Amino acid sequence: MAKIRWSNHPTDKTLNGSEQHVPRSVAEYACAVGQASVCPFPRRGAPGWHEAMAEQEKLRKPNPMDTCVPNVFPPVWEVCQLPISGLPSILLRHGSEVSRWESLYFYDDKGDRHNALPASCPASIRKHFEDLAAASDPDQIAAANENALQARIKSEAHEKSRAGKMLARLGIVAKS
Repeated sequence: MAKIRWSNHPTDKTLNGSEQHVPRSVAEYACAVGQASVCPFPRRGAPGWHEAMAEQEKLRKPNPMDTCVPNVFPPVWEVCQLPISGLPSILLRHGSEVSRWESLYFYDDKGDRHNALPASCPASIRKHFEDLAAASDPDQIAAANENALQARIKSEAHEKSRAGKMLARLGIVAKS
């Protein structure tokens, strides 16, 4: 798209003197035959530059390759295996950020060991990571993943029933 100022519109004389966004091929033709002139784009940082950029962005068609960054809330902790090495890794998805740890500890220059994970990491995630790190064959890895999944399902069911009982006591939800 290009922005032009009509000086001699071919079909609608009321548009003479007005500015309009048209396809680039139309702008090139109209300027070549003397029906319009190109509106100069303001220099970056000059007055009117932000307005011109916003106007141009409004006209832009969405591209299927445009990505919308997911905003994850509340924070989600998970354990996964890296695709090439097969080593376990801990992921924290929070907001639009993803943090990854491949080790539970790090060592400083003096050789002292420190926790790499923040204190907010659930113990179940740490245990699942340790189980996967200790596993050597695919059957052990599958068993560790299944155990972690069952523990998570049980924990979620407990939290759900606990929350339901609390809401029922408060009279917000009917007892089941």
